[in-house]
Amino acid sequence: MAEHLGTARDETALICQIEDPDGVMNHAGIAAVEGVDALFIGRADLAVSHGLDASFAPRSLR
Repeated sequence: MAEHLGTARDETALICQIEDPDGVMNHAGIAAVEGVDALFIGRADLAVSHGLDASFAPRSLR
């Protein structure tokens, strides 16, 4: 078990999913957290959190 846990710590990736406007605004801070390996944009959840009904919105959200 100890060997497995050691290997898991070295080979596991931590990927944070961005799903809402606050996550987008704070992406740099989230990415800077020690241990975070990548960010993933949850396109459908992000669209819904902006009040849209499609993942490919025809307008800018700025």
